[in-house]
Amino acid sequence: MIKPFCILFIAATLAGCAGSPTYQRPVPKKFSYPPLEREVTVSLGENLLRQGLSSEVRAIDIYNEVSISLATLMPNKYTQTGYVGSSKNRAIFEPEDKGHAFSGAFSTAMFVVDEKNKLACLYDPSMGLMLEATDCSSLDNVTSQGRIYDKNIYDSSAFQQTLIYTGKVDNRIRFTYREFSGSTARMPFTTDVEYDLNESNFISYQGATIEVLKANNRSITYKVISNFRNYD
Repeated sequence: MIKPFCILFIAATLAGCAGSPTYQRPVPKKFSYPPLEREVTVSLGENLLRQGLSSEVRAIDIYNEVSISLATLMPNKYTQTGYVGSSKNRAIFEPEDKGHAFSGAFSTAMFVVDEKNKLACLYDPSMGLMLEATDCSSLDNVTSQGRIYDKNIYDSSAFQQTLIYTGKVDNRIRFTYREFSGSTARMPFTTDVEYDLNESNFISYQGATIEVLKANNRSITYKVISNFRNYD
């Protein structure tokens, strides 16, 4: 006969973790791209300079279907949104498109990753438990069909400034300056500017200065001498 306390011990051992999802709000930080004095090349239509607020989160890109326990994890882009209970090892990842992580009968389950113990799991909060023996698979199943990395998420509600390369005519180069607020480019603060490289290969606008090293109608190579604002 198995005594009650033994049953409880076995259940606790198999459970691995329990509890409701704990959601996190990434702390935004000021960012400036690119760093000062670094030689950079960007293509036509890309940002030369960008400043604002961003947050760094863990992210997973899945390129093909992945088997996790008895479930199928769908191809998608996932970002970390919280943890299972109070455990900082069990990170919850949700699809960026707000769809389901798993298909079929497991569509309500959450995608959980434990990088420390190299586990990928499905977790249903309504069940209250996540059993490593039955709900998890090796994290190698995920990394073989995708990648795990740190991702910067730009705060769309914050004020941002950008300078975009728009091309070259003769020896004159063109840019578009934009200010964003709430993810919308405000038309009164969107301006096209043009500079004559015969006068100088240093150009300045809104406090930012860049040194143009090479430019054509496909790309521009440059260094940032100073950015719009000093965040140091």
